[in-house]
Amino acid sequence: MLNYCVLSNKNINNSHLVSLSSLHRLLLYIFFTIAIFIPLKTSAQSNTETPSYVKKGFSIPLSFGVGAPIHKTTLGGNDEVSVSSGGGLLIGTGLFYNTLKNLKLGGTLRYHATEVKQVDEQGSSSFSRFVISPIVKVPVQLNPNSFINFGGGYGFFLNGKMELDAAGPSKITGKTNYEDETGLHFLTEYEENFHSGYISIGIKYYNVKYSYRSGDNFLPQMNGSGLDFYINYSFRI
Repeated sequence: MLNYCVLSNKNINNSHLVSLSSLHRLLLYIFFTIAIFIPLKTSAQSNTETPSYVKKGFSIPLSFGVGAPIHKTTLGGNDEVSVSSGGGLLIGTGLFYNTLKNLKLGGTLRYHATEVKQVDEQGSSSFSRFVISPIVKVPVQLNPNSFINFGGGYGFFLNGKMELDAAGPSKITGKTNYEDETGLHFLTEYEENFHSGYISIGIKYYNVKYSYRSGDNFLPQMNGSGLDFYINYSFRI
């Protein structure tokens, strides 16, 4: 029968993320390709008279993206298992109110999932959570339909769960639940407006630390801070 023990703090070492998975790199390539293409398209059209599509009212964004953790954590006497509670794949939605000046008040609900394949391909570790992020976005206008938005708020990081699946040489398996946490977040994004809605491409930094609640007490605390690269398409309602 497998016995679990609480690991001491000396077995927890934080280090910067060295690499992303191939899927992350592909999505980042798509992200930056779109981020470059839209401003160039907008610049090419700037010499013609373009109507403003900015409208007052509510909008619903659909989001997807990838993230990179600020820290990676290892556990075990020989640093045998790598885990991460930041970054990963994300998908979500939200609700915003836009003013005539394009100031936005609202928030997003996103599901984040991070998986770390072990270097020796022996099992994996994963961390999932829901994030509710109230946000205020302040626009800087580039032309009638193009903006750079700066924003931030105080987020709620809910239902954090870590799972180890036959990870590392010792084949560690187990589940850990973490307390609901809060933390600051800041973002910068490019926005382009169309008749039916608007697209925004951005980068978001968030700061959060998770504390053990129940389950296998492998890691009593985890640094879940990270950077998200995301794309939204928002429908006006």
